[in-house]
Amino acid sequence: MGWIEMFHKSDLIDLRSFESISSDCQEIIAMLVASINTTKKNFNL
Repeated sequence: MGWIEMFHKSDLIDLRSFESISSDCQEIIAMLVASINTTKKNFNL
């Protein structure tokens, strides 16, 4: 999320947008990790 922080610190996005985008990114990361873990479990990796 470093680039999002850079946009916020550069005043390219406001705090509300930054918080929303950061939250969305965290949710996407959590879904990807869960998917990877499930795949590993199902294929015994």
